[in-house]
Amino acid sequence: GGNKPRSKAQKWVLSTTEGGLGITVTGQFPVDDLQLNTVGGVYSDVSTVNQAHPISQWIRGQLETVTLVSQFFAEHRDDEITTRFQDLLRLARRDEVLMRPPSCVFSFGTKLSMTCFVEHVANISFGSLRPDGTPQRIHFTLTLRAYTSSVVIPIDPSVPEHQSRMRQAKTGDTYES
Repeated sequence: GGNKPRSKAQKWVLSTTEGGLGITVTGQFPVDDLQLNTVGGVYSDVSTVNQAHPISQWIRGQLETVTLVSQFFAEHRDDEITTRFQDLLRLARRDEVLMRPPSCVFSFGTKLSMTCFVEHVANISFGSLRPDGTPQRIHFTLTLRAYTSSVVIPIDPSVPEHQSRMRQAKTGDTYES
């Protein structure tokens, strides 16, 4: 068929089985402008007495996102691309059972794979419309947010909290000590 990518290296796939959705969306064409965004951390600079430069302290990591530009194109008269696009939009919307969008696996070719959420589908433009009103082409930007599962552990009120890092200053103490 006309909806198959030209090579496996050009193929992107976004799929989920979470929440019983079982949605898989496959790109048709090479990805335009694949970007890995925000790798690194958030820092705080702390000034201290008699220091020429502030001390930089790593506070936390930043969330990684992937952005790509792609399109769906109806190559033949019988090709229907709106269902594929609606599936993509469903992956970006809040699922009523999960109370959030479903987690997905994004893969591109054979080397790039990440667990993610669809952060948003943006810059959507529709090419010429057919006589029945369906689009011949849908062009869009897809942003994916990296996802790592985590577990929140309830606090046991009978166990005392960690000791504070605060200390009462005494005569002779300096800020640096």
